[in-house]
Amino acid sequence: RSQQIVQQLHKEREELRAQHRQILDEHEHSKANCSRLQSLHGSERLQRQRLESQLHSQSGEKEIAAATRHEGLQKEHLKAWEELQRVHGLAKDKDAKLEL
Repeated sequence: RSQQIVQQLHKEREELRAQHRQILDEHEHSKANCSRLQSLHGSERLQRQRLESQLHSQSGEKEIAAATRHEGLQKEHLKAWEELQRVHGLAKDKDAKLEL
């Protein structure tokens, strides 16, 4: 009877060892998946940061271009206004000379 108990205990121990090996294999597989996912997450985060940086840079370039264009238009407007004032002044001078 005690021999049967010892054999049963050995059998159960071997079954537990097999289950333990299976759990360890699953654990290693899960760790590998976790590492792979962390790596993917890191890559995606870096790509997102790079894209955000590019977008910010492009936005800044567009703002600079718009400000430059605005400044150019202001200068053109000022030149046109000065020219209009000059022409208007010449017309006044001409009118004044004609009245004399």
